[in-house]
Amino acid sequence: MKDSFLMSRDFLDPIEKLTDEQAGVLIKKVMRYALDGEYPEIEDQAVAVMFMVIKGQIDRFSEKYDAICKKRSEAGKKGGRPKAKAPEKKQKKQKFFDESKKSYPDPDPDPDIYTDKSVIDAFEEFAAMRKKIKKPLTESITKRIKKRLDQLSGGDPVKAVKILNQSTDSYWQDVFPLKEDKNRKTQGFSTERDYDREAYNKQFFATGWGEEVI
Repeated sequence: MKDSFLMSRDFLDPIEKLTDEQAGVLIKKVMRYALDGEYPEIEDQAVAVMFMVIKGQIDRFSEKYDAICKKRSEAGKKGGRPKAKAPEKKQKKQKFFDESKKSYPDPDPDPDIYTDKSVIDAFEEFAAMRKKIKKPLTESITKRIKKRLDQLSGGDPVKAVKILNQSTDSYWQDVFPLKEDKNRKTQGFSTERDYDREAYNKQFFATGWGEEVI
């Protein structure tokens, strides 16, 4: 049983050619068929012919309506209306972002000495000291110090550890060449805490290797 149905305006002219009595009978028979599914018996030939024409359209509309209802019901069971496929341009943009999330080799990897456990441990102690004096290492500063340490040590892990320990014990913010003698100055610096800060800032901070010491 239905509450409504569709009937084309094209039927208006043919129906007007019927008498009011014929038109009244036709409308009643059409409504009973469309709403309740009752197939009527019609004696009047003109009314019967017109009924068959209208019936054909009602049947077609009814089939389309039932198909739509079925499709919506199935979509509802699957979680709603299917999502529209994204435009090709949007797909390419999404693919670019997905690709950018992939991990690629570090273009600036650590020197080989940092595969040595003793160097790793010594550097962690150096980093802890920096944090203790409220000068924590940043990623960029860490890379610069590691490169400088590799240069100063010549790639020798043992020497690298000594250089790191020297800076850690002295509470230095950067790494410096090893001092062969406590009483001997190398490159204008002593091994004591009272090294020349002005010379340090001029030589290392200006070149981007270290940080200004206050």
